[in-house]
Amino acid sequence: MKKSLMRVVGIVIILIVGGLIYQNFMKTSDTIKIGGLLSLTGAASSWGEAAQNGINLAVEDVNNAGGVLGKNLEVVYEDDQSNPVQTVTSFKKLTEVDGIKFIIGLSWTKFGLAIKDLVNDEIVISPSLGGSAFNENNNYIFNTRQHDYILSRNLAEYVYSKGYRSAAILSVNDPYNKEQANEFKRVFENLGGTVKYLFEPVIDQKDVRSDLLKVKADSNVDVLIATTGATPLTSIFAIQMKELKMNYTVYSVTIDKTRIDESKGACDGWIYFSSFTPSKEFSERYATVYGKPVQIASDSAYDAVMMLSQAIKDAKSTEPLEVQKYLNDIKSYQGVSGSLVSDDQGAFTKNYKILRVENGTSIEVV
Repeated sequence: MKKSLMRVVGIVIILIVGGLIYQNFMKTSDTIKIGGLLSLTGAASSWGEAAQNGINLAVEDVNNAGGVLGKNLEVVYEDDQSNPVQTVTSFKKLTEVDGIKFIIGLSWTKFGLAIKDLVNDEIVISPSLGGSAFNENNNYIFNTRQHDYILSRNLAEYVYSKGYRSAAILSVNDPYNKEQANEFKRVFENLGGTVKYLFEPVIDQKDVRSDLLKVKADSNVDVLIATTGATPLTSIFAIQMKELKMNYTVYSVTIDKTRIDESKGACDGWIYFSSFTPSKEFSERYATVYGKPVQIASDSAYDAVMMLSQAIKDAKSTEPLEVQKYLNDIKSYQGVSGSLVSDDQGAFTKNYKILRVENGTSIEVV
């Protein structure tokens, strides 16, 4: 009797375990998993959160429209904590543990550079990283954000056209910011201008008054250029300039709302170039869903998911080799982030806006 009971119990356990395995298999087979490798905490968290929101909106739209190849998209998120070491760990977790072949991410240049040589047959599409060193030597890496140096080149031409001839550059000792500073300097000096100072404090420096005082003491400097971008040094430079009563015209590239808010009005009057051009419809939807204004990286993250989905559909395959061939053949793409034109190296160019900060709000300069 006891043996019979044990046999029945054993059969029941086998059936339950088998059923769970089957259900898990069916669930997996009914989805296409993509990774979201983003900075959800730390210095780049506002960009990571915005990208995550854009991804979620796109996945919702794809799945509501029937999915991809009859399967729903499912996102597995990993937070690199705004730390390049953690970026490598998170990438390996997604690819080696979760077996994911399609990744939307990295939030800032230095995080992308940390894993660019690890990308083998995975496809990585960044919605916010615009460093050319990230994607140009790997057919599996793409950017839906244009290369950032393009804005710095445009800015140098604009500043020179306004009659300025002697500049000081406020930058950061960080790959993204150094690229912007170097490009501005190269173009501005080729046009005939002079860069008298180039300051590149470390990203977590809190006091830049000694650098600013050098500029204040030099009557020949007629314009300040900030390539501090989304780093905390944007607001630190602005606040300490105000404290030192430095009334210079300041031009910049890609200031985000987080840094403008942190400056507590000190960025007012700054003029900056931005390729963040979300459509009106996307901006309104984002504000309705998330209860706050659309942020940098959300629109290009949405486009990254939609572009990847279309590539899988048209390739009729989830094999990265087939999908990357399709992505590399795209010449133009009309998305919620604007009209994207391929540069044939895995990135896209697009239009930009000129904005002025007034009362903590960015107003387009006509």
